[in-house]
Order: sequence, then C-alpha cells, then structure tokens
Amino acid sequence: MFLFFRRRYRNLVAVIYEGPGRLRLNANRKAGRDLERAKRGAMVHEGTVCWFVLDDTGKVLESGQGPAASRFPATEVAKMLRTLPTHAAMNAVVREMLQYDHDRASKVLPWTNGATSGSATSP
Repeated sequence: MFLFFRRRYRNLVAVIYEGPGRLRLNANRKAGRDLERAKRGAMVHEGTVCWFVLDDTGKVLESGQGPAASRFPATEVAKMLRTLPTHAAMNAVVREMLQYDHDRASKVLPWTNGATSGSATSP
C-alpha cells in the first residue's frame, strides 16, 4: 500500500520597500523545501521590510524583519509586524491566491504612519 502525503502549502507574504511612499505586498504560495527557500530569499532581499508565513486561515505561523526595516523607525516596523496580519490589503492578497488558485499575487500596500524620514508616507 502506498501512502500519499499531501503537501502542506503555506502563504509567504513579504512587505517590499519600493521607495519613499511605496510599499508592496508580494505573496507566494509554497510548500516544503520551496517554502524554506522562498523564506530565506525574503529574509535577505534588500527591499524586504518584513515577512510573514500564514496558513490558509490567515493565522501567522512565522514572521520577521528584513534588511529594509532599517529604513523605518523600530516602532513602525513593530507596528507593521503586529497589525499587518489583519490589514485589509494582506487579507486581499492571500484571498486572491486561494480564490483563484494562483501561486503568486502582489498588491500595493497603503501604509501611513506619520511623516518620519524613512516612512513609506514621506515625500
């Protein structure tokens, strides 16, 4: 008898800094070694502010900061890590992958948090 193991897919969402006033959510649906490879890539990508691994219900399984987090005050990055899992844009990008059976999705992240020099909202 053969045992078939169903691959456990997860949703990796990275917040990418694209310049002053611009953040983007890049989401990928991966499993196993592909997930680990994508997660390592998100951790070291120079534009990554923070990243999340979510299950299909939206529960955060892992999260962390990337190299571009240094462009923002520590309090702002902490707020991103705390509030983005329930943010409408994050929910929309994960829902798009699940609903349309896509492996990737991307969405501009509307993020405002004061007018600090590294902030996504600064001119």
